[in-house]
Parts: sequence; structure tokens; C-alpha cells
Amino acid sequence: MMPSDKQNIDWVRSFEAGDKWFKKLSVRKSGSEATIRYYARALKEFCGFVKMDPDEIMKDFKQGVASDLEATLERWGDNLDFFVDYLTDPEKRGGGALEKSSSAIYHAAVKSFFKYNSRVELKAPTPQFYSERIPAINFDDMKDLDQACDIQQRFFLRFLKDSGMSRGDAVNINYGHIRRQYEAGSKFVHIDAFRAKENVEYDTWIGPNTVDSLKTFLRIRQRRGEQLTDETPLFSTWTKPFHRMSPKGLSALFKRLTEKTGIIVRPHRIRKFFETYLALAKVHPVILKYWMGHKVATGKKDVEMRYIIPPVEEQRKLYMEAYKQIDLTPKPEAEDLLKAEIKSRLETMDPSERQKFVKHLTSIYREKANLMLADPEIKVLLRKEKTRTNGGSATDCQRIVTEQELAPYLAKGWRVQAVLPSGKVVISDER
Repeated sequence: MMPSDKQNIDWVRSFEAGDKWFKKLSVRKSGSEATIRYYARALKEFCGFVKMDPDEIMKDFKQGVASDLEATLERWGDNLDFFVDYLTDPEKRGGGALEKSSSAIYHAAVKSFFKYNSRVELKAPTPQFYSERIPAINFDDMKDLDQACDIQQRFFLRFLKDSGMSRGDAVNINYGHIRRQYEAGSKFVHIDAFRAKENVEYDTWIGPNTVDSLKTFLRIRQRRGEQLTDETPLFSTWTKPFHRMSPKGLSALFKRLTEKTGIIVRPHRIRKFFETYLALAKVHPVILKYWMGHKVATGKKDVEMRYIIPPVEEQRKLYMEAYKQIDLTPKPEAEDLLKAEIKSRLETMDPSERQKFVKHLTSIYREKANLMLADPEIKVLLRKEKTRTNGGSATDCQRIVTEQELAPYLAKGWRVQAVLPSGKVVISDER
């Protein structure tokens, strides 16, 4: 927290009305550090605008309500509207105008101050402002970012990508939150998370991408002298004494990554990536909302929460199935591995052995064999080889070679017939 923010908070708490406000915020709302910081800044500036301290404001308001309710509500509603106008006018404010979105937060803060200090609510509609839609990072950009990262950045990026956590919640995760599963070798690690902004507990996960990068990150930290305990922060600075990374520090790190790659990287865009791509994996909307730490309202949605959110191990299965949508280093499909093995074996066989091998494949894989044998490289290997009589003997007229093996054949008069997707070359002897 900046010293100026601490001074603002201490100043607000020094007044009876201000202290009462903050106490009620912590009980009835999340009372997160970010909320308190913004609200303290807003109230102090509002007090300067009306030239009254918090206690004087509430004394004036309550006395006015007792004598003339309508006139008092109108007067203080006007004060709040004029305050917003002041905030957004660079000439009036002097220190630079606020964006409309920030002025709306200041407006909400002051309304909250009146709300928690009086039974009479100040009727003052929050000003409208345009909120730019925050798009998710697309999959290709995410892969490019992952390649451009250093070891520390890669772990941070992957953790947020896999978990969908906000920056403020992620930096509070300690080694103890994952230790047992991580040291047991689990690739899909469950996290008992807490979202400070909405004051809710929820489940989320990290997958193989994050676990692999965490191993490297922790290994280097240990080599530099760090001792891992349950209180060790996963999000730490890069050098000793390995302080916990702050939310602002995390944003600054991603800002440098943006400058390096030209791809806009913000923690919220990464969180949006998690939401978007798991939605494409058809994760149930209520479960996805829960994994992101969004509060499930009471009433009908509370019933949804109780009956739709399954036990942790069932959630793990759902996450593992959906993970392929956000996996930056997917394993080859079994069919692709089989094709690669078939090609490798065919390249070492003579024509008669190849034909026997094809019959063997067909008997084992039946209709799947036709799909595998339709692969362009396999088709070339199985193509009936042209022969020509030369002194009564038949010679092979077509081969597949690598680019490194190509030159001697070209020198002997062989011709290039095709370049395969693998980069290998089909050549023929047309002398």
C-alpha cells in the first residue's frame, strides 16, 4: 500500500463517522484493501470539495433531514453531482481529471458513506459511463506469450491461465495450499481459494502447464537459497529475500511482457481467457462461475449452487476433460503417434515386407486402417514402385529422403517429385 493511501485511511478512521463507515463495510461488504483504499481517497477528496470533515458532513445531513428532508436530500444530491463534474474537469480539479469510470467509483464511495451513517438513503443515481469490453487473449497469442516469457513470467502467466484467479487472489496463494498434491506428483492440483472482492470461498485448479513451470521456478529459487515452507508465496520476486509479489508488481511484470511482445497482457484478460475457453469446453455455466470465485446469490441460485456443484473429485474430472481447451503443450493424439510409428517402420522395410505389414494393420485396426493408410507420407511409401528392366534386374525408381540426404541423389540424376508435410522429399530415378 502506498504511504499516501495509508494516510488517507488513517485520516478517515480518525473521525467517528469515517470509522463507523469502514467497520460496516468490513461486516456487510468484502472490505478488501482495494475497496478501502479507493473509498478513503474518494471521501477525503469529497470532504475537501465541500470544505467539511466526515463528522461535520453527517451532522449537517442529519440536522437537515430532521428539519426539511426533501430540501436536504436535494442539496446533498446536488453536492455529489457537482463533485463528479469537478472530478472530470481538468481545469476545476487542477491535479488532472479522472476518467468517467473512476469518477463513478468515487460517487459510489460517497453514497456508501451516507448509507452506513444514516437510516435515510441519499438518492443520487450513479453517473453513466462507457465501460470498454475486455476481450480474452486468443489461443495463438497465449502460445506466443508463453514462448516469450522468462521462467518467472511463464509460471505467473500459466497459473492465472489455468486457475482463472484474479491477481489479488493469486498472489496470496502459498506453497502450503498445494504442497501435498504437488509433492505427490499430481498434474491437476486442487486449490481451496478465497476471493476477497466477493468474500467467498471456492474451488479452482492448476493443470500440467503450471505444474511443470512451477517445478523449474521453485528449483531455481531453492538453488538461490530459499527454504520452502507452507507460508512460502508462490508468486514471489525473482531474487532474495523473495518477497511476495504485490498485485501492482504483477501488473507491472505483464506490462513489460506487453512491451516485449506487442500483445496486450493484463491479469483480467488472462482471467477472461480461462472463462472463454472453458466455456467452449462446455463446462456448466454455474460450475464455471463457481471456479472463478463469483458469488452465487441466495434464493433460486443458491439451490443451483447446492445441487449443481459436485464434490471436489468430480470437479477434478470435469476440469481434466476441459483442460485440453487451455493446454499450451498438448500431447499428440494416440492416432498421430500410431501414424508416426507406422511411417517409421515402413521406411525400413522392402516392398514385400510393406505389403505384409499393411495386411497385418488391416486385420488389427479394420476400418481405422484405411484412415491411417490415407496419410500422404504413408501413401507414398505404399505406392507401387515403378520398375524398369536393366540387364534383367528390377531397380527401385522412387524413394523418400531427408533434405540432408538429397544432394547426392540430385548429383546422380534423381528428380524431386514432391515435398511432404514432414519436410521429407519424394525423389525418382528418371535416368
